[in-house]
Amino acid sequence: MSLLPATTVLDYGTSQAAVSLNPSSENSEDAYGTHFKVGKFCPNLTTGDMIVASAPKYAYGKGGFGLIYRTTAVKTQKRLAHTDNNAQAGTAFDIGDINDDGKNDLVFQSQTASGPRVEVLSDFCNSGWTMNTEDAVINGVPGSRFGEDIHIVKLNNSNEIAVVDGASNEIHFYVFKEKQLITSRPRYLHNT
Repeated sequence: MSLLPATTVLDYGTSQAAVSLNPSSENSEDAYGTHFKVGKFCPNLTTGDMIVASAPKYAYGKGGFGLIYRTTAVKTQKRLAHTDNNAQAGTAFDIGDINDDGKNDLVFQSQTASGPRVEVLSDFCNSGWTMNTEDAVINGVPGSRFGEDIHIVKLNNSNEIAVVDGASNEIHFYVFKEKQLITSRPRYLHNT
């Protein structure tokens, strides 16, 4: 079942409009709309709001994202599909400019046979239809819940990626430099 509301109001800059998103029109097995964000992420595609919705089981379990936005009066949809089998990309994600180049990047969790991982797709607004050029990958420990939640945060004037591992109650912090995710500070252990 999708968590995406039946109707979402988007701001197109000069006007607002309700966009009806019908998850039943998608393959219900894709888990389309499991997680989503609304914002002005891609000014080169639209000056208004855009919905970025994950579909962790899209393309037979590879996972991916749908980008829904308007150009003039036309609703446009672009899809990003992961290329690895059973990656389930998009179970958690965040969007932001992690390398201060003025372009939004997509940071998301995916799965491999050896465990969870967090991937970066730089300038996702201008990427192709497949996510086969990840700019950085960091692997979690097999059996962990590494990447269960992901946030792009500003710490000490630096854009950092906070990655939650729900199994160990740890938060790991990374910066993105020269196409690598580098640990930026000691991990934080949340005592319950």
